[in-house]
Amino acid sequence: MASQEKPVFVANLKASLESFFFAAKRLAKSALAPLGPASEPCVFVDEDQLRRLEAKLQRVRAAVRDAESLAADTAGESAELWLRELRDVECGVEDILEKVRFEALRASLVEDLGDDDGCGAETAKNRVRSREVGALLSHSPLSSLGLKIKKIWEKYHEIASDREALRLTPEDGMLRPCPSARPPTSSLSSGELYGREGDLQRLIELLLSEDCGGHVFTVVSVVGMAGVGKTAIVQHACSDQRIRDFFGCHVWIYSGQGVDVVSATKTMVQACGGDTRDITELSLLQGLLVDLLKGKRFLIVLDEVWSIEAAVWELLEVPLQFALPGSKVLVTSRDAKVGVLMGCDQRHQLRLNCLPDAACWLICKSNASDIQKIDMCPELASLGEEIVKRCRGLPLAAKAVGSLIRRKPDGKNWWEVLHNDVWDNDELVNEILPVVRLSYAHLPPQLKKCFAYCSLFPKGYIFDKKELIRLWMAQGFLQQHERLQPEDVGRKYFDELLGRCFFQESPFYDVTEGRYEMHDLFQVLAQSVAEKECSRIVSYKYIKRQDMIASHESIMHSSVLPSLTESEITIEGQLFHRQDLRTLLVIKRPCYEADVNSLHVKITYDLFLFLECLRTLDVSNTSISQIPSSIGNLIHLRYLGLKNTKLERMPESICGLLNLQTLDLKHSHYLKELPRGLKYLVNLRHLELPISEYPSISIPSELELLSGLQTLNAFYVANNSLDCGISGLRYLVNLSGELHISGLMNVCQVQDAINANVGGKTKLQKLVLKWWSLTARPQCIDVQTSSLVLDKLRPHQNLEEITISGYCGDKFPSWLGDGYFIKLAKMTLDGCENCDVLPSLGQLPCLKHLSIQQMEKVKFIGRELVGPSNVQTHGFPALETLDIRKMYDLEMWGGVEDGDFPLLRDLNVSGCSKLRKLPKFGSLVNLRIQACEQLCDLPVLPTLKYLKLEGLNKVMHLPQLSDLPLLQILELSCCKKLSSIGQLEHLVALEMLKITKCPMLQFSQDEHVLACSRLCIMLDGRLLLNLCKGKTIPVAIHGLFPLDNPHLGDEQ
Repeated sequence: MASQEKPVFVANLKASLESFFFAAKRLAKSALAPLGPASEPCVFVDEDQLRRLEAKLQRVRAAVRDAESLAADTAGESAELWLRELRDVECGVEDILEKVRFEALRASLVEDLGDDDGCGAETAKNRVRSREVGALLSHSPLSSLGLKIKKIWEKYHEIASDREALRLTPEDGMLRPCPSARPPTSSLSSGELYGREGDLQRLIELLLSEDCGGHVFTVVSVVGMAGVGKTAIVQHACSDQRIRDFFGCHVWIYSGQGVDVVSATKTMVQACGGDTRDITELSLLQGLLVDLLKGKRFLIVLDEVWSIEAAVWELLEVPLQFALPGSKVLVTSRDAKVGVLMGCDQRHQLRLNCLPDAACWLICKSNASDIQKIDMCPELASLGEEIVKRCRGLPLAAKAVGSLIRRKPDGKNWWEVLHNDVWDNDELVNEILPVVRLSYAHLPPQLKKCFAYCSLFPKGYIFDKKELIRLWMAQGFLQQHERLQPEDVGRKYFDELLGRCFFQESPFYDVTEGRYEMHDLFQVLAQSVAEKECSRIVSYKYIKRQDMIASHESIMHSSVLPSLTESEITIEGQLFHRQDLRTLLVIKRPCYEADVNSLHVKITYDLFLFLECLRTLDVSNTSISQIPSSIGNLIHLRYLGLKNTKLERMPESICGLLNLQTLDLKHSHYLKELPRGLKYLVNLRHLELPISEYPSISIPSELELLSGLQTLNAFYVANNSLDCGISGLRYLVNLSGELHISGLMNVCQVQDAINANVGGKTKLQKLVLKWWSLTARPQCIDVQTSSLVLDKLRPHQNLEEITISGYCGDKFPSWLGDGYFIKLAKMTLDGCENCDVLPSLGQLPCLKHLSIQQMEKVKFIGRELVGPSNVQTHGFPALETLDIRKMYDLEMWGGVEDGDFPLLRDLNVSGCSKLRKLPKFGSLVNLRIQACEQLCDLPVLPTLKYLKLEGLNKVMHLPQLSDLPLLQILELSCCKKLSSIGQLEHLVALEMLKITKCPMLQFSQDEHVLACSRLCIMLDGRLLLNLCKGKTIPVAIHGLFPLDNPHLGDEQ
C-alpha cells in the first residue's frame, strides 16, 4: 500500500510546487540570509526590486523615527497626515518582504518534507504527512506581489514629491504650542492635604533624619503618577516649622524640561543669599556656592524632574559636599529611575499611590463652591460621592471634578455626569489631560508605540505583563538587541512604563503574578494619542453602521468589546474597511468574569481571506468552538490567542503559519489534540496549553524540532508512538517560566527520562512532575522504574519551585534535598503514596514554603526530615510556612531541635487523625489545626498570635492554653463535643474569640476573668461582645449568652 501511495504523493507535491511558483533556486540573498538555502522567487519578483525595497525600507524607517520625535512637540495636522502616509508605506514594504521570506521558508520546509519520505513508511504516517503538506501549501502569497510592489513605488514617489528628500521639518504645518508648565514655587498651595497624613509624616521623618550613611547629604525621592500630589505634599513638608528650623538653607528648583547645571547652581546661590550678577561660568558659581554652604545644612528641592544625565548630576553635587551632614536633596518625579540615578536607595523613596474615595470626595468638596449646600443635601452628596469614584483615587481628577460641580450646581447636571463616563466630559478632560500628556511626550518613540497600543483595552482591564509583551512583540514594537531576547527587551519596556507610573500593580493579585492596571486617565490619554491608528469598538453593532466604517480608514489595530446585551457575534470580512488591519482582539468585559466563556463568537471563512495582514488575532474567553481553515491565509500572523475557549481541535492549516510566535490555548479544557504539523511552526516561541487533571491532549511527535520555544507550560507524555514522548523535550533548552509534565507513568524506559534533559533547562523557574491523578491511577504500578525516572529528572539549580504529584516510587532521590538548589523557595509533595519516609529537606538554604500532602504510608516524622544523620547544622533556615495535610497514618512528629525552623511563622496541620503531639516551634505566629482528633496537647508556643481549631469532633476539652501569652485570635469551629475552654484567664492578649458550630460548649460559672484591653466575642456570626476600652471581664457566660452587664457590649 505504501509503495502505491508514494508516486501519487510525489506527483501531488510536484504539482503543488509548480502551481505555487516554487520554480528555481537562490532567491534574493539579502532578504533570505537568515533563512539559509531556499527557493528562488517566482517570475513576479525581481531580485533587484527586492534590494531596492530593502534599502527604501531602511530609509523610510529612519524618516518615520525623525518625524515621530518632531510630531510629538511641534508638528501640525499636515505633518501628522504625512507621517501616517509614511507609516503606510513602511507597513506595505514590510508585508512584501515578509511574504518573500515566508515563501522561501515554506519552500525549504516542503523540500525537506519530500526528502524525508521513505519507501517503507507506514500508511498512517503517510496520511499524516499528506495532511502536513496540504497545510504548508494551503496558500501562496506571491501571485500578486508584482502589482503590490508597483503600488508601493507609486505611493513612495507621491509622498517624496510632497516632502523634499523625505525630511520632515518644523515648518510643516502649524506648530503645536508646548504645554505650559506650572510656575516653580515652594509656596504652600491653597487647600488642605487630604488623605496624605501618613505620607506627610513619613516624608518629614526622612527629611529630619540625620542618618546619612557616612555622606554629607541624602537624596530623598517622591515618586508618583501625574496628578497624584507629589508637589503638594513636598510643599506641605517644606512649610512645616520643624523643617524650617532644621535646615539653614532652602532651595526650590523646578526642572521642567530638564536640569541645567548653570541655571540650577545659580538658583542655589541666590537662595543662599549670594549675588550672581554678571557671573556665568560654572566654576565661579560653584566656588561661590561652596562658601555659602559651609557651616549650613541645606534642603534642595528638585521638583518635577523628568530625567537627569549622570554627568549633569555629578557636576551639580560637587559643591554640595561642603555643607553640614544631614543635608537633603528632595526630588519629585514620575520616574523612579531618576532618584536611583541620583543615589536614592529604597529606604529613602516615598511612592505616592492613589487616595481612597473618601479622601477624593473631601478634595472634590473643597473645590466646589458651596460645601455646606452639598453637606446639607444628602442626595447631592450621594451623587457627588458616586461621581468621585470614577476618579479612581487621583487627587488632580477629584479637584477637576470639584471645579466641574461648581460650574454645574444643578443636581440634574450631576446626574448627567454620573450616568456618562466622567472621562467623556470635554471640560474635565481638557483640564487634566495636558498634565498627563507631558508624561507621554517624554517617552522614547518605541515606548510611545507600546503605550498607544494599550488603548485597545477597556478601562479597568487587568494587564498580564507576559501577554502584553508578546502582543508588542507580534507588532514588531521591540527593537532588536545583540545580547537580549525580544522578551527581555519587552520586559525592559514594561518596567520603564511601570517606573514612569503608566502602570500600577493590581491590588487583586499577588505581586509575583505579574498583573497590572492602568489608571482611567492614562487610558484616556492612550486613546487620545492613538485615535488615528487604534480603534476600540465598544459594541459589535457599531461596526455594522456604514457611516462609522468610513472613519476607520487609517485604523491599523482594532478591538471589539461586545456590549452587555450581546451574547453572540459573527465576525466577517466585509465589516472591516482596511484589508491590511494588523490587530483584531475580541475582549470580554470584566462583568463577564462569572461566566468567562459565555460569549459565542463565530468567524466566517472570508474573514481571513480579507484580513490577510493580521499580526495578532485573539478571541480568548469566548465560547468559540471552531476556527475556519482559511486561517492558513494569515501568513503574517504572530500571535494567536485562543485561551479559555471551547475548541476541541484546530485546523491543520494553522501549521502553515510559519511566522507564528505565540499560540495561547491556556484554560481551553475541551481541547483534545494539537495539529499534527505543529513541528513546522519554526518561529513559535510561546506555546501555552491547558493544565488538565487528565493527560488527554495529544501532542504530536517531533516537538523537539521547535528548539526556539521559550514557553511550554504543559507537556503530556504520550502512551503511543504517534504522539510525543518525554524525549521530545530534549532540545527545548530555552524553556523558561513553568513546565508541568503529566503522565509520567507512561515513561517506561529510564533512558527516555535522561533524554528529556530536564537539568539542561537553565531558565525554568517552576517544575511540576505528575505521574497520575489520584482519581485516575493505573492498575499496574512499576515502583522501581518510577524511582529511577524521578532520579533522572533532576532539574537545574536555578529552579525556584517544584511539585511532585502522584509519584509511585517508594523512595525519593537524594537530589531533592540537595543544598545545590540555592534558589528553591517552594516545594509540594502530593500523593506520593508508596513512600513511607519523607525526604531530607532541611538543608535547602532558601526553602520558604513546604507542603506535604496525602502520603498515607508515613507514620513517623523524625530527624530525617531535617537532614542526614551526619549533618550537624540546623534545619530549614529559611522556611516560613509548613503545610501538612491528609497524612492519615501519621502518629508521631519529633526530631525538631532548638535552632531548627528559626523563621517558621505559619503551620497548617489538617487530616492527621492519628497525630498526638506537635513539636515546639519557637517563632510560630499562626497555627491552624483541622481534623486532628487525637491531638490533645499543644507545645509551648510563646510567639503564637493566631490559633484556629476546627473539626476536632472527639475533643471535649481544649489543649493547654496557659503557654500562649501573645495569643490575639482564637477560633473554634465544628468541635461537636467540646464542652469547655478553660484557663481563659491566661490569654491576656486575646482580642477575638470566634466560635462556630460548637453546640456543647459552655463557659463555667466560676470566678475566671479575662484581663483584656479589647475583646470581640462572636458566636455563629453573631456579635456577643465588642469591648474597646480596657476592663476586667468576668467570664460568667452560661451557654454563651450575653453578659448580665448590658453596658459592656455597647463600648465603642
